[in-house]
Amino acid sequence: MDNPLTKRVSLIELFYDLVFVYMISRATSLIHHLHNGVLSPVTLAIFILVVIVFINSWMVQMVFTNRYGKSSWTNITFSFIDMAIVLYMSNAFTATFDRHLATFSSPLLVCSR
Repeated sequence: MDNPLTKRVSLIELFYDLVFVYMISRATSLIHHLHNGVLSPVTLAIFILVVIVFINSWMVQMVFTNRYGKSSWTNITFSFIDMAIVLYMSNAFTATFDRHLATFSSPLLVCSR
């Protein structure tokens, strides 16, 4: 007998998680390269900021999907739009973040709805 409180994980949710695995791999590339064997505090701060932003975005999307999400074309479309935005943002940050801050933060406004 199925428990009414459980919900099956869809392939869209699994693909959404895979996009976030890619983001984590991109974020760890920030702290992978050391300068003279030392990680600069600015690079560490950028890494922490990027991870917090993406984890928060992922949590909001997953809570919405698990609580209210239906397998409708509207939800699937918005999930793919969110995935595209996350992929775009994953390629927009660098260790300096000076010129890319607007490129990183602008899609965040769309993604956070």
